[in-house]
Amino acid sequence: MGKRKDIKMNRRFRHIFFDLDHTLWDFDKNSAEVLSHLYAHFNLQALFTLDDFIGKFKEVNRRLWDLYHMGQLAKDQIREDRFRLIFSELKARSLPPEDIAGKYLQLCPLRANTMPYAIETLRYLKQKYSLHIITNGFEDVQQVKLKSAGLLEFFDHVITSESCGYIKPHENIFRYALNAASAKPAESVMIGDNYEIDVEGARKAGMKAIFYNPFRLDCKDGEADQIACLSELMEIL
Repeated sequence: MGKRKDIKMNRRFRHIFFDLDHTLWDFDKNSAEVLSHLYAHFNLQALFTLDDFIGKFKEVNRRLWDLYHMGQLAKDQIREDRFRLIFSELKARSLPPEDIAGKYLQLCPLRANTMPYAIETLRYLKQKYSLHIITNGFEDVQQVKLKSAGLLEFFDHVITSESCGYIKPHENIFRYALNAASAKPAESVMIGDNYEIDVEGARKAGMKAIFYNPFRLDCKDGEADQIACLSELMEIL
């Protein structure tokens, strides 16, 4: 894992921008809870195991989102194709229930699980900085997630890829967010769990970036500022 520099000694920040899914809002835990409910509700036990269902969802969802980040897939295609691909790749003997995708989209944003120390860290940082969100998540669900998890009160601006017309890691979404917050790149830092999308994208816009790396994944940039727990931000910011 890369080194954690004493960031506060390098530059005075006024604005902190966060990614949402996997950084503050615990997508994996919230998604798994909803998938477990759908598995029982739709009586999918005869088709595949719950572990296979959740595992395949993670795999397919990640693949579709990667295509979306590259501009090769539209929002509606993710929603329409996700469960069809899951059932197909699990070799299920039937098609997905007609309303399973809608049920997932309805229930998942209502889950309230956050990443460890997210609330405590935001409460601390809010006393010192203006906090904002930059997310590739969709407008109609990100606001619900923030409200459900008790996160919305911490943020002055919530910038989605839909609201500005650019998708991370395109530097223009970061510039859009900076303009919305009346923030200068030199006084701003971006924190996110995806190195290519959050860190490299923010750097292109002239921002400092911190890689939130709770699973201690290998990073091609050994000099990148990294944290394994959000609570570390209370020590370095």
